[in-house]
Order: sequence, then structure tokens, then C-alpha cells
Amino acid sequence: MAILIPAYGERSTITGEDSGKFSLAQLRAVVGGYIEIVNLRRGLLMICNEDGKRLQLPVNEFATQLYRFTHPGIADVIVGDVLVARYPEEVD
Repeated sequence: MAILIPAYGERSTITGEDSGKFSLAQLRAVVGGYIEIVNLRRGLLMICNEDGKRLQLPVNEFATQLYRFTHPGIADVIVGDVLVARYPEEVD
């Protein structure tokens, strides 16, 4: 089970379709394009849209706060819908 953090709206939990794991196609569908993987702490991954800034996707405030908490001193922002999952249990 992973956490979907949309740029707008409520966070929710979702499960991968292949024995609980997310395939590349599923990850691309969640973020709306090519994926970029950001390492968080303790085996957690944040999966984002690789082209999100170029596409001018909206800033994801909650995901940005989570990213800055796990990467102190970095002022970058996270845009678009993201998925936070545990590796390797949930991401294949």
C-alpha cells in the first residue's frame, strides 16, 4: 500500500495491481508521464513526474514539505501528483 499525494485534494492509499507492487505503467499513470524517483528516508521513495516543472504542473505543497523535511537545506519544490511507496516491497 502506498500513499497518493495529489497536488490538489485529499491524500489516499492505493495498492499496486501486481501482488501489491506497482509496475512502471501504473507509476506513469499515477504521475501523468515519465517518472522521477526521489529517495526519502528509511526506504521510502517519492515518485514524481519527471517533466512536471517543464509542464508547469501545480506545486504540491504537502509533497514539497515532506521533501524538504527529508532533505534539509534544499529549497526545491515538488509539482504534480506524487506517490510515496516503500522500496522494494511496493515498487517493482
